Amino acid sequence: MPQVILDIPQENIPLLLEVAEAMGIDKHNITVKDKSPDWHQQILNERLENYKAGKTKATSWDEFERELNCEDDATNL
Repeated sequence: MPQVILDIPQENIPLLLEVAEAMGIDKHNITVKDKSPDWHQQILNERLENYKAGKTKATSWDEFERELNCEDDATNL
């Protein structure tokens, strides 16, 4: 059976469930996940702890891209 994954605002979940019911979709076939899987949450927690402890720093995408481009330039020499 096909699956559909939707990212919707929390306040729209009741409406989505009503629409699904009107379409004849059994509510037991609908899974609402509102958080990261446990394995991913653990990684996020570890990264946050490392950041708070000063072991890592936050980097903007632009800064990361510049660093990446510099590494590519050095590799291509």
